[in-house]
Amino acid sequence: MDLRQLRHFIAVVEQGSFSRAAQQVHLTQPALTRSIQALEDAVGVLLLDRTSSGVHSTRAGQAMYQHAKLMINEAERARHEVRLAAEGLGGELTLAVGEMFMDHHIHRAVARLLAEHDRVSVTVRQLFIEEAVPLLLDGQVDLALSVVPAMRMQTGLMFQALAPVPFAVFAGAGHPLAAAPAVTMADLTRQRWAMLDRPHADDFMARYFASGRQALPAATVRVDSLALMRALVLHEGFLALLPVDMMVGRAAAPVAAPDMPIVRQAGLLYRSDAPLRPLADRWVAHLREGFGPT
Repeated sequence: MDLRQLRHFIAVVEQGSFSRAAQQVHLTQPALTRSIQALEDAVGVLLLDRTSSGVHSTRAGQAMYQHAKLMINEAERARHEVRLAAEGLGGELTLAVGEMFMDHHIHRAVARLLAEHDRVSVTVRQLFIEEAVPLLLDGQVDLALSVVPAMRMQTGLMFQALAPVPFAVFAGAGHPLAAAPAVTMADLTRQRWAMLDRPHADDFMARYFASGRQALPAATVRVDSLALMRALVLHEGFLALLPVDMMVGRAAAPVAAPDMPIVRQAGLLYRSDAPLRPLADRWVAHLREGFGPT
């Protein structure tokens, strides 16, 4: 195998067509076919099936596709880090971070890392867990900071707990449920809700209302921003399930809803088949200082 063959294979899988893939990688179609055949000869199995509806991966091809993406990304990162080293720089770290951690924890840990090692490159990407996991598995991200527990993660990832994170249902200060001594599930379903538009949030909210024999509220706004959810609570009379830390000092109150607050674990996700590099280990040490004892 060589990297060119892997790039050619990825292009065919993603395009579903030899002709379109050939255009993408700037080869003639016969040359691309020879490259794929050489890759199949190298691994000793058939990777692609040609059908009337297009080109499809075999089961072996699906496995090869995941490994090929990982190898290509690792090769690109290796080239980049070698260039950095040649220029006297100290390396590269790419982080996937949930929105709720952007206001604190992250900036301190990044600043302290650069104070120790001023010749490094750090990239922080704000991502939800569903977006971060494929990038971790592909090797495009070193670490992900999330509140989703390891049991939700795919095989090949490790979870390292950092700290408990409480969540509660919040209402603005003037909301009728804000000062209610007790709130039922039926009360909650009659309100307008801001909900996070992500599968893990959908799963939880469906189970939460089902536990009280209630359907999901009919009046909902689905968004992909915790900050917008908070604004809808503070200014527009919506309810939302939000991290308690995000609401400290705001004109809002936790609602006395059933089974609330809930506690999730903040933690780090990383690939189980690759040890953390020293640069990542140092960043984790600084991050732990911000979170305090586990």
